[in-house]
Amino acid sequence: MRRLLTLAAITAVFLLPVVAQQPNPADMETARAASRAQKSSVKRTAARAPAYLGCYKDQPVRDLGDASSQGPGMTAASCQAFCRSQNFRYAGTQFSSYCFCGNSFNRYGKRAESECNMPCSGNSRERCGGPWANSIFDLRSGTAVAAAASSPGPAMADVEAQRQLPERILEFRSETVVNADATLLVTETLTVHVSGKQIQHGIFRDFPTRFHGAWGERLQTPFVVVSVKRDGEPEPFGTEDFEQGTRVRIGSANTIVSPGDHTYELIY
Repeated sequence: MRRLLTLAAITAVFLLPVVAQQPNPADMETARAASRAQKSSVKRTAARAPAYLGCYKDQPVRDLGDASSQGPGMTAASCQAFCRSQNFRYAGTQFSSYCFCGNSFNRYGKRAESECNMPCSGNSRERCGGPWANSIFDLRSGTAVAAAASSPGPAMADVEAQRQLPERILEFRSETVVNADATLLVTETLTVHVSGKQIQHGIFRDFPTRFHGAWGERLQTPFVVVSVKRDGEPEPFGTEDFEQGTRVRIGSANTIVSPGDHTYELIY
Protein backbone atom coordinates (compact mmCIF):
# COMPACT_ATOMS: atom_id res chain seq x y z
CA MET A 1 0.00 0.00 0.00
CA ARG A 2 1.41 3.37 -0.99
CA ARG A 3 0.65 6.67 0.66
CA LEU A 4 2.31 9.87 1.72
CA LEU A 5 2.90 10.58 5.38
CA THR A 6 3.32 13.90 7.16
CA LEU A 7 6.80 14.41 8.59
CA ALA A 8 6.86 14.45 12.37
CA ALA A 9 9.55 15.01 14.90
CA ILE A 10 8.13 12.72 17.54
CA THR A 11 4.77 11.26 16.81
CA ALA A 12 4.49 10.44 13.13
CA VAL A 13 5.70 7.43 11.17
CA PHE A 14 8.40 8.70 8.84
CA LEU A 15 8.77 5.76 6.44
CA LEU A 16 6.24 3.27 5.13
CA PRO A 17 7.00 -0.48 5.21
CA VAL A 18 6.10 -2.36 2.06
CA VAL A 19 6.54 -5.79 3.64
CA ALA A 20 5.31 -5.91 7.23
CA GLN A 21 6.77 -8.49 9.59
CA GLN A 22 4.12 -10.70 11.19
CA PRO A 23 4.27 -10.98 15.00
CA ASN A 24 5.50 -14.27 16.42
CA PRO A 25 2.58 -15.84 18.40
CA ALA A 26 4.94 -17.11 21.09
CA ASP A 27 6.47 -13.64 21.54
CA MET A 28 3.02 -12.06 21.68
CA GLU A 29 1.85 -14.47 24.41
CA THR A 30 5.02 -13.84 26.41
CA ALA A 31 4.42 -10.09 26.18
CA ARG A 32 0.78 -10.51 27.25
CA ALA A 33 1.86 -12.51 30.28
CA ALA A 34 4.36 -9.81 31.22
CA SER A 35 1.68 -7.16 30.82
CA ARG A 36 -0.75 -9.08 33.06
CA ALA A 37 1.98 -9.46 35.68
CA GLN A 38 2.63 -5.73 35.59
CA LYS A 39 -1.02 -4.90 36.28
CA SER A 40 -0.74 -6.48 39.73
CA SER A 41 2.24 -4.28 40.63
CA VAL A 42 1.08 -0.89 39.36
CA LYS A 43 1.45 1.94 41.84
CA ARG A 44 0.17 5.50 41.86
CA THR A 45 2.70 8.29 41.68
CA ALA A 46 2.41 12.06 41.63
CA ALA A 47 3.02 13.91 38.37
CA ARG A 48 2.64 17.54 37.49
CA ALA A 49 -0.44 18.59 35.53
CA PRO A 50 0.50 21.52 33.28
CA ALA A 51 -1.47 24.74 33.73
CA TYR A 52 -2.88 26.47 30.65
CA LEU A 53 -1.54 30.02 30.42
CA GLY A 54 -3.37 31.29 27.35
CA CYS A 55 -2.94 32.10 23.67
CA TYR A 56 0.24 33.95 22.67
CA LYS A 57 1.39 35.39 19.37
CA ASP A 58 4.33 33.86 17.52
CA GLN A 59 6.68 35.02 14.76
CA PRO A 60 9.33 33.38 12.51
CA VAL A 61 11.83 34.05 15.33
CA ARG A 62 9.95 31.75 17.67
CA ASP A 63 8.51 32.79 21.01
CA LEU A 64 9.29 29.25 22.23
CA GLY A 65 12.35 28.49 20.16
CA ASP A 66 14.47 26.01 22.10
CA ALA A 67 12.97 22.77 20.73
CA SER A 68 10.15 21.76 18.41
CA SER A 69 8.26 18.81 16.98
CA GLN A 70 5.48 18.34 14.44
CA GLY A 71 3.18 15.51 13.46
CA PRO A 72 -0.33 14.33 12.57
CA GLY A 73 -0.87 12.85 16.05
CA MET A 74 -0.25 16.07 17.98
CA THR A 75 -2.20 16.67 21.20
CA ALA A 76 -1.64 18.97 24.15
CA ALA A 77 -0.45 15.99 26.20
CA SER A 78 2.01 14.73 23.58
CA CYS A 79 3.51 18.21 23.20
CA GLN A 80 3.82 18.58 26.97
CA ALA A 81 5.49 15.17 27.22
CA PHE A 82 7.99 16.10 24.52
CA CYS A 83 8.92 19.43 26.13
CA ARG A 84 9.14 17.81 29.56
CA SER A 85 11.50 15.16 28.15
CA GLN A 86 13.74 17.99 26.91
CA ASN A 87 13.69 19.62 30.39
CA PHE A 88 11.86 22.79 29.35
CA ARG A 89 9.33 24.62 31.49
CA TYR A 90 6.86 25.79 28.84
CA ALA A 91 5.13 23.92 26.01
CA GLY A 92 3.09 25.50 23.22
CA THR A 93 0.93 23.90 20.54
CA GLN A 94 0.42 25.74 17.24
CA PHE A 95 -1.41 25.29 13.94
CA SER A 96 -2.93 21.89 14.89
CA SER A 97 0.24 19.83 14.58
CA TYR A 98 3.21 21.88 15.85
CA CYS A 99 4.83 21.84 19.30
CA PHE A 100 7.35 24.36 20.64
CA CYS A 101 9.32 24.37 23.91
CA GLY A 102 11.28 26.89 25.95
CA ASN A 103 11.97 28.39 29.37
CA SER A 104 10.51 31.83 28.60
CA PHE A 105 7.74 33.24 26.41
CA ASN A 106 5.52 36.30 25.74
CA ARG A 107 7.96 38.01 23.38
CA TYR A 108 5.09 39.13 21.12
CA GLY A 109 2.17 39.48 23.50
CA LYS A 110 -1.03 37.66 24.37
CA ARG A 111 -3.80 37.04 21.84
CA ALA A 112 -7.54 36.39 22.05
CA GLU A 113 -8.49 32.77 22.68
CA SER A 114 -10.32 32.80 19.34
CA GLU A 115 -6.90 32.88 17.64
CA CYS A 116 -5.95 29.54 19.26
CA ASN A 117 -8.98 27.55 18.12
CA MET A 118 -7.54 25.06 15.63
CA PRO A 119 -8.30 21.40 16.49
CA CYS A 120 -5.32 19.23 17.42
CA SER A 121 -4.31 16.91 14.60
CA GLY A 122 -4.30 14.00 17.07
CA ASN A 123 -7.57 14.85 18.86
CA SER A 124 -10.17 17.08 17.22
CA ARG A 125 -11.84 17.71 20.59
CA GLU A 126 -8.78 19.61 21.79
CA ARG A 127 -7.45 22.94 20.56
CA CYS A 128 -3.83 23.27 19.48
CA GLY A 129 -3.12 26.94 18.87
CA GLY A 130 -3.65 28.68 15.54
CA PRO A 131 -1.72 30.30 12.68
CA TRP A 132 1.24 31.99 14.36
CA ALA A 133 -0.39 31.56 17.77
CA ASN A 134 0.66 29.21 20.60
CA SER A 135 -1.55 27.61 23.23
CA ILE A 136 1.00 27.70 26.07
CA PHE A 137 1.24 25.47 29.16
CA ASP A 138 3.40 25.75 32.28
CA LEU A 139 4.80 22.26 32.94
CA ARG A 140 5.70 23.05 36.57
CA SER A 141 2.21 23.97 37.77
CA GLY A 142 -0.18 21.77 39.74
CA THR A 143 -0.13 18.07 40.58
CA ALA A 144 -2.06 15.07 39.37
CA VAL A 145 -2.10 11.30 39.84
CA ALA A 146 -0.61 9.08 37.17
CA ALA A 147 -0.11 5.33 36.93
CA ALA A 148 3.41 3.92 36.75
CA ALA A 149 4.44 0.27 36.49
CA SER A 150 6.96 -0.88 39.09
CA SER A 151 8.84 -3.05 36.59
CA PRO A 152 10.84 -1.48 33.74
CA GLY A 153 9.48 -3.80 31.04
CA PRO A 154 7.12 -2.47 28.33
CA ALA A 155 3.38 -2.92 28.65
CA MET A 156 1.55 -5.05 26.08
CA ALA A 157 0.33 -2.04 24.13
CA ASP A 158 3.91 -0.84 23.76
CA VAL A 159 5.08 -4.21 22.42
CA GLU A 160 2.31 -4.34 19.83
CA ALA A 161 2.92 -0.74 18.77
CA GLN A 162 6.60 -1.48 18.25
CA ARG A 163 5.73 -4.43 16.03
CA GLN A 164 3.25 -2.44 13.95
CA LEU A 165 5.63 0.52 13.58
CA PRO A 166 9.14 -0.86 12.94
CA GLU A 167 10.43 2.64 12.10
CA ARG A 168 11.32 4.98 14.96
CA ILE A 169 12.72 8.49 15.15
CA LEU A 170 16.02 8.55 17.04
CA GLU A 171 16.78 12.26 16.98
CA PHE A 172 15.34 15.56 15.74
CA ARG A 173 17.27 18.84 15.66
CA SER A 174 16.34 22.29 14.39
CA GLU A 175 18.87 25.12 14.09
CA THR A 176 18.03 28.70 13.08
CA VAL A 177 20.46 31.36 11.87
CA VAL A 178 19.35 35.01 11.64
CA ASN A 179 21.05 36.59 8.62
CA ALA A 180 22.18 40.22 8.39
CA ASP A 181 19.17 41.04 6.18
CA ALA A 182 16.81 39.68 8.90
CA THR A 183 15.98 36.54 6.93
CA LEU A 184 16.21 33.14 8.61
CA LEU A 185 18.10 30.03 7.55
CA VAL A 186 16.69 26.92 9.22
CA THR A 187 18.30 23.47 9.19
CA GLU A 188 16.21 20.51 10.35
CA THR A 189 17.94 17.16 10.88
CA LEU A 190 16.01 13.95 11.51
CA THR A 191 17.60 10.57 12.22
CA VAL A 192 15.34 7.55 11.70
CA HIS A 193 15.94 3.86 12.40
CA VAL A 194 14.19 1.50 10.00
CA SER A 195 13.71 -2.25 10.44
CA GLY A 196 12.04 -4.66 8.03
CA LYS A 197 12.78 -5.97 4.57
CA GLN A 198 11.62 -3.23 2.19
CA ILE A 199 10.60 0.32 3.01
CA GLN A 200 8.82 2.47 0.48
CA HIS A 201 9.59 6.15 0.87
CA GLY A 202 7.52 9.28 0.32
CA ILE A 203 6.71 12.05 2.81
CA PHE A 204 5.57 15.65 2.95
CA ARG A 205 6.19 18.52 5.35
CA ASP A 206 3.81 21.47 5.85
CA PHE A 207 5.01 24.98 6.73
CA PRO A 208 2.51 27.66 7.87
CA THR A 209 3.65 30.75 5.97
CA ARG A 210 0.35 32.64 5.72
CA PHE A 211 -1.12 34.56 8.63
CA HIS A 212 -3.07 37.69 9.59
CA GLY A 213 -1.35 40.89 10.63
CA ALA A 214 -2.21 43.11 13.58
CA TRP A 215 -4.91 44.88 11.52
CA GLY A 216 -6.37 41.70 10.07
CA GLU A 217 -4.51 41.97 6.78
CA ARG A 218 -3.46 38.76 5.04
CA LEU A 219 0.33 38.32 5.09
CA GLN A 220 2.70 35.69 3.74
CA THR A 221 6.25 34.93 4.82
CA PRO A 222 8.61 34.24 1.88
CA PHE A 223 9.69 30.60 1.93
CA VAL A 224 12.38 28.89 -0.17
CA VAL A 225 13.76 25.36 0.18
CA VAL A 226 17.54 25.44 -0.18
CA SER A 227 18.21 21.70 -0.16
CA VAL A 228 16.95 18.29 0.97
CA LYS A 229 19.34 15.41 1.63
CA ARG A 230 19.11 11.80 2.77
CA ASP A 231 22.32 10.36 4.22
CA GLY A 232 24.30 13.25 2.76
CA GLU A 233 23.02 12.78 -0.78
CA PRO A 234 20.54 15.10 -2.56
CA GLU A 235 16.94 13.92 -2.25
CA PRO A 236 14.32 14.95 -4.84
CA PHE A 237 11.61 17.30 -3.58
CA GLY A 238 8.87 19.60 -4.79
CA THR A 239 6.79 22.42 -3.29
CA GLU A 240 3.14 23.39 -3.61
CA ASP A 241 0.80 25.88 -1.97
CA PHE A 242 -1.95 24.91 0.45
CA GLU A 243 -4.40 27.02 2.41
CA GLN A 244 -2.09 27.91 5.30
CA GLY A 245 1.26 27.96 3.54
CA THR A 246 3.74 25.80 1.64
CA ARG A 247 3.91 22.01 1.40
CA VAL A 248 7.25 20.33 0.67
CA ARG A 249 7.03 16.84 -0.86
CA ILE A 250 10.19 14.86 -0.17
CA GLY A 251 11.39 11.78 -2.03
CA SER A 252 9.20 9.43 -4.01
CA ALA A 253 6.73 6.69 -3.10
CA ASN A 254 8.63 4.49 -5.56
CA THR A 255 11.98 4.83 -3.77
CA ILE A 256 13.06 1.77 -1.77
CA VAL A 257 14.97 2.64 1.42
CA SER A 258 17.20 -0.01 2.99
CA PRO A 259 16.86 -0.97 6.69
CA GLY A 260 19.11 0.79 9.19
CA ASP A 261 19.66 4.38 10.36
CA HIS A 262 18.98 7.21 7.91
CA THR A 263 19.54 10.94 8.36
CA TYR A 264 17.40 13.52 6.59
CA GLU A 265 18.42 17.16 6.34
CA LEU A 266 16.06 19.93 5.22
CA ILE A 267 17.41 23.47 4.81
CA TYR A 268 15.07 26.37 4.13
